[in-house]
Order: sequence, then C-alpha cells, then structure tokens
Amino acid sequence: MLFPREPKAQADVLRWLFWCSCHIDPYFTTLVVERLIKPRRGAPCDDAACAHAEQWLARFVPILGQQLTGREYVTGTFSIADIALGCTFEMSPLLRVDLGPFPNSARGSSACRLVIRGASERVSPHGRRDAVGLRFERSPLVLRR
Repeated sequence: MLFPREPKAQADVLRWLFWCSCHIDPYFTTLVVERLIKPRRGAPCDDAACAHAEQWLARFVPILGQQLTGREYVTGTFSIADIALGCTFEMSPLLRVDLGPFPNSARGSSACRLVIRGASERVSPHGRRDAVGLRFERSPLVLRR
C-alpha cells in the first residue's frame, strides 16, 4: 500500500514527503535549472548557485542515509515517500551530484529503479487496481475508483 491506513504510519510517510519537498527538492531543482535547462538554452550556469545547492544537499542527504541504515524503505515499508525520494535521487548522476560520501543514500538511489519498478508493478496501465484502489483507463491521465 502506497499510503498506510494507520494514523501513525501516515504521519511518518507525510514527514518524509515534506522532508523531501523542503530539504532535497529545492536544491535538486536548482541543479536542474543550472546544469540542464540553462545550458540547453545557451545560458551560462551559475556556479555559485550550484555550489550553494550542493552545500545544502551535503547537509541533508546524510539524514536520509541514516534513516536508510538497516532498512530497505524510508518508513520501513514501501510507500509514496520512497517513490518521491527515489524519483528525486534518480537524477543524481545526470546532475553530477556525488552520493559517494553518503553510502546509504547512494544505496537508496541505486535502489530507486527497483522502487519505481515496484510502484509500476502496483499501478498497471491494463485496468488492474493498484495498491491504493485506483485503476488506469486507457489514458494514464484518467483515474477511476
């Protein structure tokens, strides 16, 4: 189940979703703009902005690494928080974010493909129900209960 039914487990999933959106995503977004979008538009990369983003990531990524110590998933069971974190960290190589100093976070990033694959196995485009009771119609944008 991507989002648990128990209030305490829900709070833990939400905690990691908010943590990702507040402490990881803003800095990855900066790197996407500076290292991917600007170069494709012929604009110069702001090295100071990249250094600032990397400095903050170096502060927050170890927290994820600590949380993943002895766990396969960030809350202990597979959830939407794993998908959110996995999708963000999947961009690490493309953005030249070195996760080498953070082995547990790097493990989480390398396991991202498995997490995303696990999510896609739960959400089938062939009309079967997924883990939260939704099913896809022909268009992946149309969800029905």
